[in-house]
Amino acid sequence: MQRRYYQSHKLKIRIKRVLIVVCCFCLFILLVSSQLTRIKLMIKGYDFHSQNIILSLDEQQIDEYLLYNNKIDFHKWDKVKNQQHYYDYQYYSQLHKNKSINEIVNEKAYKQNQRFLNEVVEVLVEGTSKKDDTMLTGYTRHQKLVNFKGNPSDIGKIIKVKITEAKTWALKGEAIES
Repeated sequence: MQRRYYQSHKLKIRIKRVLIVVCCFCLFILLVSSQLTRIKLMIKGYDFHSQNIILSLDEQQIDEYLLYNNKIDFHKWDKVKNQQHYYDYQYYSQLHKNKSINEIVNEKAYKQNQRFLNEVVEVLVEGTSKKDDTMLTGYTRHQKLVNFKGNPSDIGKIIKVKITEAKTWALKGEAIES
């Protein structure tokens, strides 16, 4: 009789232990499933503060951060500037949706070179032009290429040039006698 009591007591203890292990396992699974996103962010290397920032976003944005390969440093991230950059990009892409990237870059470079038209700029004369031996070439302080008619003795000097024509990638001008 005592032996039976001992065996049944031992069996109850085993059952209680198994139940405790199963309950702990279920609790662990429940915690992991509820914090799965936080665990994924932790594996990617985000600290607790950054995790809180990401988890405050909506579900679609959280998924985007999880799919993004690189870690974003939120301590240096300025959300206002980032949002403004995004809106500027969308506005610009809507304006130019039918143009290729090369067309957009060429147009932008041409517009930037237009500001030098009819201006007098200082040019460091580097040598003769690659395409025309009668023309000299040099660069402005803004690193703009300038081709102009001038005296070959001016090579290596800084001279003043009046810009007469603006092209996409270069400026054309005339040397001013000083």
